[in-house]
Parts: sequence; C-alpha cells; structure tokens
Amino acid sequence: MERTISFMNGEGSIGHNTRRFIADNVDASRTPNNITLIHEDIKQAYHKLFDKALKEYNAKQKRKGCL
Repeated sequence: MERTISFMNGEGSIGHNTRRFIADNVDASRTPNNITLIHEDIKQAYHKLFDKALKEYNAKQKRKGCL
C-alpha cells in the first residue's frame, strides 16, 4: 500500500480557510449557508492555544542548551 503525507508549505492561505474564493466545483448559490465559527489570524490563534503549553514543556527539559 502506498502512503502519502500532507503538510503546509509556506504561510498558508487565509483565503482558502475562509472560503473567500469560489472554486469551479462549488455551487455559488449555496455559499451564503456557510458558517464561520471563528475568524481569527492563524498565528494569533496558534499562540493563544500553544504558548503556555510550550513554555511549560520547555521548562521541564533538562538537556543542555534547551531554553
């Protein structure tokens, strides 16, 4: 079985995440039914979610050279 992996290359696309563009295979008449739960800058959301856990993790490290 062939295995593949996906990853983000570059900064990402907020336009893709918010569906501000309409692809060829999308019924544009249905886009008003889309629901946005939170519209927030990706970097700010990441920091809000993970900064505390990262700080706690780094504080537990015992190897030389770790922050």
